[in-house]
Amino acid sequence: MITLRNNKLEVEIMKQGVTFVSFKSLSDGVNITTAFNSKEAYDVNGVYLGALIGPLAGRTSPNRYGSNLDVNNPPNHLHGGKNGLHLKVFDVEQTDTKAIFTLNDDGVYYEINVSLEDDTLLLDMKATPSQARRLNLTNHMYFNLLNEENLDNHQVELIAEKVSYVTEDILNVGNLVAVKDTAFDLNKKTSVKDILSRTDEQFEITRHIDHSYLANKVKLFAKNKTLSIEATAPAMHLYFGNYLEGSGIDSKGRDIQNHQSLAIEPQYFPNDIDLPEYTKNKPFQETIKYTYTIK
Repeated sequence: MITLRNNKLEVEIMKQGVTFVSFKSLSDGVNITTAFNSKEAYDVNGVYLGALIGPLAGRTSPNRYGSNLDVNNPPNHLHGGKNGLHLKVFDVEQTDTKAIFTLNDDGVYYEINVSLEDDTLLLDMKATPSQARRLNLTNHMYFNLLNEENLDNHQVELIAEKVSYVTEDILNVGNLVAVKDTAFDLNKKTSVKDILSRTDEQFEITRHIDHSYLANKVKLFAKNKTLSIEATAPAMHLYFGNYLEGSGIDSKGRDIQNHQSLAIEPQYFPNDIDLPEYTKNKPFQETIKYTYTIK
């Protein structure tokens, strides 16, 4: 476990999976990312709390890219499979406000730079394959800005025109649909209670929003707090913790419940037939910027 701290923020990160177990403002000391209460829970981490996700984020058809991916979420390959990056132990070098996590794994060299700058956490992800291959990395923190038992006191704003509907196998297949006046419309600051009361035929597949928007910025609000997440990747995946129940005990000793926190995963559209292919001379490189303010 390493700790990074500046005059406003503090984060704690495990070397296993570059996993964030704490993200706090020093002004109130509240951990805004859901965490397990034991190291043993992270050795399984079936809901990917706080972890780096890859080599392929999201659900992918096993033969989508002709690579015979392993199936760990039948009938799909999910978040890197049975031996995804969330379970790998990285090397790390750090200063007070910066850390560089590195790993050589399965023909890819990963370099994950984490830094604190004023009220912003920066996550720079670089992956260099020895041979051409598709890559899609993200982070899987789940947020609850008040560390309460639910998100009732939260609001979300995500400015986007389109979202990717999924198949019965919960796969993206390029079916982008307009969000205006649908259950997916978050273009105005909207309460999570209102969002979770909405219905849609898609929710018969996913229980509720577990979808990728064509967007690269989202804001989460709670009382006097704002978390703004911006990314260089073209899609913003929102997952309202629809299957969290039974996943473990959180850091406050509570049974983790559905909709207790919101996963925000900037990435490329999972399972996209046009997902970029990277090489040694053209590595994967994307940045996520988390700006957290309290007024």
